[in-house]
Order: sequence, then C-alpha cells, then structure tokens
Amino acid sequence: MLWTLLAIVVAGLGAAGIALLLRKLTRNKLPRWIVPLFGGLGMLSYQVFYEYSWFEHQQARQPAESVVVATEAGHVFWRPWSYFVPMVTAFTVLDSKSVVREQVADAQVAEFMLYRFEKQHIDHVSHQA
Repeated sequence: MLWTLLAIVVAGLGAAGIALLLRKLTRNKLPRWIVPLFGGLGMLSYQVFYEYSWFEHQQARQPAESVVVATEAGHVFWRPWSYFVPMVTAFTVLDSKSVVREQVADAQVAEFMLYRFEKQHIDHVSHQA
C-alpha cells in the first residue's frame, strides 16, 4: 500500500511537471489551474491503471501449474469507470499439482487445493478448512 501511494504521488507530480513545462513553453499563456488539473488526472490515471492491472499482476505471480478456474468482475459506485468496463475483483485458482484421484466405493473422487484471491487494499492470507 505504501508503494502504491508513493507511485500515485510520483505520477501526480510528473503530470504536474508536464503541465508546468507546457505553461513555460507557451510563455504562461495557459491558465495556472492546468497544473493541479494535470496532477489530479495523473494520479487518477495511475489509480485506474493499477486497479485494472491487478488481475494480470496476481496471475503472473502464480506457479506455472496453477489454473484460473473462475473470475468475478464487478463495479462499485466510487469507481464510475467500472460501470463501462467491469474490473476483475476476485478469482479462483486450482493447483493442478495437488490433484489426487481415488476410487471410493464405485465413484471416482478427486481431492485438490483451490485458492481464492480477492482484491483488497492490503494483501493478506486467511485460512479456511
């Protein structure tokens, strides 16, 4: 979370710096309010990028033998862009390396590890039996 906050601040400062450069190139003909506008748009743009790239980032961190079996996409009112393009908020992964098949009575039974990942502000692990 700290690194995300730092990245958002750096994106805002970088975008504000671009606006300052544009103001200087136009000999201050652009209005002064363009600097905080660019700063805010830079921070918002990074936040949107970070939220939409979360699933790909988490998927890349999984072992090669894991398989994504389900995803959940949704929208929330404080992220109005998610109404146009819903973002993945959770996904379920099957560890194909842990699959054990057994014959019980007249039925084939499979035992496996299934992991569920949800997008939250802080990554944490919770165990369920």
